Amino acid sequence: EKKYNQAIKYYKEYKDFSLDEDSNVYLRIANAHYELKQYDNILAPAKRSIELQEKPNQNPYVLIMASYYERKMYPQAVKAVEQLVKHFPTDPKWWRQLAMFYMLTEDYQRGLSAMEVAYRQGFLEKDSHMKQLAQLYSSNGIPYKAAMIQEKYIDSGLIERNEQTVYIMANTFQNAKEFEKAAKYFGEAA
Repeated sequence: EKKYNQAIKYYKEYKDFSLDEDSNVYLRIANAHYELKQYDNILAPAKRSIELQEKPNQNPYVLIMASYYERKMYPQAVKAVEQLVKHFPTDPKWWRQLAMFYMLTEDYQRGLSAMEVAYRQGFLEKDSHMKQLAQLYSSNGIPYKAAMIQEKYIDSGLIERNEQTVYIMANTFQNAKEFEKAAKYFGEAA
């Protein structure tokens, strides 16, 4: 019913009365604080929820990450996403999220590492993912790999073949000193 303040009060009363240490109660308290935009109050109950978990649940980790992100505490948010990747390594979204957070903190080398792991695991599925991977290769001074990713996924149709994408690919091949391919694609873009 979106009565989050009341919910927090009643959850605390329940804990005091029952002396029950339940992971879900702490998770719900943390979530109520999130809904109230009380981001600094999320951490303690979310961390306690994690301590009490019998089986892994990613929700308290997500709330911790959101708490730091909403308060623009990006280095701490990165550490929170690293924990998500550590505990839930088969979930593709956390690898992509980790790369984004590394980029947010201008740690492009680690961003590339996270995206490469995601790519090798088959976690990159959209054109935006492949463009981001290519951009990270370029940002890290590896234009040849960037160009090859662009070429592969433009040829496969995942990345739309249009004047802009072909021009960017041609430019990337030029940066990689692959002048014949660059000339070919500049001609196509023209």
